[in-house]
Amino acid sequence: MAMAMAMAMAMAGAVMKRRNYSFALRSLNFAFESLSILHCHSGFALSTLADKNDCVIDHLENPFAQFACTRFNISSVEIALMFKWAPTLQRLQTLDKIEEFVGVLEENGFKQEQIAKIMRSIPKHLAASCKETRNKLQLLKDSGIRGEKLVKLLTGRPLVLTFSLEQRLIPTVTFLLNLYQSQDLFLKSVLRYMSILTFSVENTLKPSIAFWEGYGFRGEELTKLLVLRPSILRCISFTTAQLDLIRKIGIAKESKSYKHVLILLATSRMATLEAKIRNFQLCGLSYEETMELFRLNPHAFGLSKENIRAKMDFVVKNMELPPNSVIKYRDILFSNLDKLVKPRFFVWKKLASMNGLENCNKTLRRMLNMREAEFVTKILKRHPESATLLSIYEKGLADASSSSAYTQILRRGFF
Repeated sequence: MAMAMAMAMAMAGAVMKRRNYSFALRSLNFAFESLSILHCHSGFALSTLADKNDCVIDHLENPFAQFACTRFNISSVEIALMFKWAPTLQRLQTLDKIEEFVGVLEENGFKQEQIAKIMRSIPKHLAASCKETRNKLQLLKDSGIRGEKLVKLLTGRPLVLTFSLEQRLIPTVTFLLNLYQSQDLFLKSVLRYMSILTFSVENTLKPSIAFWEGYGFRGEELTKLLVLRPSILRCISFTTAQLDLIRKIGIAKESKSYKHVLILLATSRMATLEAKIRNFQLCGLSYEETMELFRLNPHAFGLSKENIRAKMDFVVKNMELPPNSVIKYRDILFSNLDKLVKPRFFVWKKLASMNGLENCNKTLRRMLNMREAEFVTKILKRHPESATLLSIYEKGLADASSSSAYTQILRRGFF
């Protein structure tokens, strides 16, 4: 059991170096639960491991442990992890600075569970200067991040409180405000992607802006993009694999889709994009056909595995078309399968059987692109057999409402 505890502590320590507190806590929880069971059944004392693993807390003797446990309901396992990451907490004799830190947060509307989350995340900075913390909060409030927005930001990104006010926070906030040229746009971007406040001006923000300007994003277009997708600010270059994928897709630089692909690559992991490509190949498309699909509509990268397979299955089995037909009828991939594609296909199939279509394939694509009112007026009600067609269509919609239909994908651009 002692070996299991030591292994869990070693794993937690390794993960803490990367600040993955969640996984580290799970490791420690497993060890403590195991030791607790052993303690209950055999009288094994947790304190016997105190010297070796430095993870046992005596709540009666340690002021911070008692404060964190009784006031914020932070568990022994979590306190052990905090002591491991910030040993000075274990040696504190008074809690004046920590109580001041908590007081500042409470003054700004933070609740106990939110303060507890911040304490767990930045244990090294709990005894920081109260004046410094107030100045950081005031800077954020002056930039427009107030009230619930301030609470949301710091609960989600407590790391912001650890940065130097003069050397990091002020330059970053000032740069972003100048970049967006509007406090409202700055606020929208921060709330969409809170990590931008953790970026260094010299190491990340300036290189990123230069990078995107090099690809032709400037002025109002760049500002609009940064508001809609502020996460692109983390990208300062493309990897060899990303550049190779751009080349294989084969979009001309003059095409608007080219910029869409650039944005998609900057906001997605290569492993995710490669998995999307493999998924289309498993559904019957060749690699070249998959690249052609992405070239015609880069939004295909955003489709889920389940969504793609359900629609490809319908195309092959029900529509009796080859898998690569989704390149021509790619609207199928971006429409709700149960509420739009199926009902309209069954109407089209009935029309084709009645020889009511001069050009079946062209009409199918047009029917899939129509708005609802246009489809009903121009296709269903104008036909001599309108009652039959309406019955087929309504049955399809009724079946869709009783099934777990996929959410329709909004057809909007990246910016």
